[in-house]
Amino acid sequence: MEDHPDFLPFDHGNINQLIEKFEEMTAVGAQYYFDVEEFEELIDFYLIESNLETVQLLVDLGKGQHPDSVSIQLKEAESLVYNEKAKEALKIIDSVSLYEDSNPEHYFSKASIYSMADQKEKAIEILQNLVQISSPDDLVDAKMALGKEYQEIGDYSESINLYLEIISSDSSNEDAIMELTLSCELSLQYDLAIKHLDDYINNNPYSHFAWFLLGNLYMTMENYSEAIKAYDYSTLINDSFSEAFFNLGNAYMKVENFEEAIASYKSSIHPEFIDPITYNFIGHCYIVLEKNEEAITYFQKAIDHSPEYADGWLGFAVAYSNMDNSQEGLLYIEKALKLNPNNMYYHYFHADLLVNLGDYESAEPIYESVYHSEMENTGIFGDYAEALVFNGKGKEAFEVLRAGISKYPEESQLYFKYAAVLIHFKQIMDAESILYIALEMNPSYKDQFLSICPEAVHHPAIMDLLENYN
Repeated sequence: MEDHPDFLPFDHGNINQLIEKFEEMTAVGAQYYFDVEEFEELIDFYLIESNLETVQLLVDLGKGQHPDSVSIQLKEAESLVYNEKAKEALKIIDSVSLYEDSNPEHYFSKASIYSMADQKEKAIEILQNLVQISSPDDLVDAKMALGKEYQEIGDYSESINLYLEIISSDSSNEDAIMELTLSCELSLQYDLAIKHLDDYINNNPYSHFAWFLLGNLYMTMENYSEAIKAYDYSTLINDSFSEAFFNLGNAYMKVENFEEAIASYKSSIHPEFIDPITYNFIGHCYIVLEKNEEAITYFQKAIDHSPEYADGWLGFAVAYSNMDNSQEGLLYIEKALKLNPNNMYYHYFHADLLVNLGDYESAEPIYESVYHSEMENTGIFGDYAEALVFNGKGKEAFEVLRAGISKYPEESQLYFKYAAVLIHFKQIMDAESILYIALEMNPSYKDQFLSICPEAVHHPAIMDLLENYN
């Protein structure tokens, strides 16, 4: 499992005994002593847990036991910001003087509170002062914090310079190269990001994390072949780096190398890095490879891991549909819809399954709701029109197709579908005109046209157009 700090959860190692001591104290109504650092740890823990009532209790206890502690005052201000009481928090930290204060944690805390209260300029001012007075041991942390503040206000030039300063003095600092890359990405300076990552990797060729960052950057740039190379290096250096294997699977998916994607996703599975999405992606790859039974196995794993994961139930529906068992698929898409009733793609597939079963009457209103949702999908116009035609609503079908062509004038499939409907209603001359436009746009589709419009064989003019079109 990747051991970079940004991937680690809250460290419960030393906190458990403190929590037990605190909870025992509150249970028996006693008054135990905690030093300032212990109060800070407890307050941080309960802030992460969003238990603001307990945080307030700890703040009151801390102020009672350590009335002159700047740290406790700053923690109180921090808790007020979390509780959306920024004005009260600012009153506290405005009264906390840092002059002649040699504790860098107080500077970090005060800057953090100003930042959370959307007082970025004040946070930057404090951190600039901290950079000036910091010892060599604290200087990197001070510059990192200052760089992040500049990053948050969009001053990427300043943040990049600070991260470069850190790397110049600490050539293997992974936090700095991560934030430097992010600043370059946010400012759309992709070439600059690649340059700095290449420089970093030249100095640290076995940094699996730097190779991982390079892979992520190439993914953002949609340069999937280079992303695959970078992720490959990352996983060769650290063969337990789950996140890199997972992203490598995503990159292989982008280039439609589904066999390699499956292998990469499977390599990412680790007790500390596993979620239903990984299983679902594996299932999706198997579906594309027309290995539906294997897909079902992985959708089952997704559901076993997270029964409320709607995409897993959708996967079942797709797999069973592909196996010509739409009736079974219908059961699973209904489960997916119960979990995620607002997902219009689920509704769309639900209607498709009903059509597979010949139930155009039930499918029509579902297609209609998808159509009116304005979901960005060109297929809905043709599918909804087909259901309308089958239900004897030709006028409405023409209106839907015309709306589709108006919205997506470059989509040849809509013209082919429009021509098919015209042929169905014996409007052959109009059909010829539309079909000619469709063939001009996509001549390779002429061999498939008869599959959507078998009636065309009964109309010589249409067949001549198809047969003679080059």
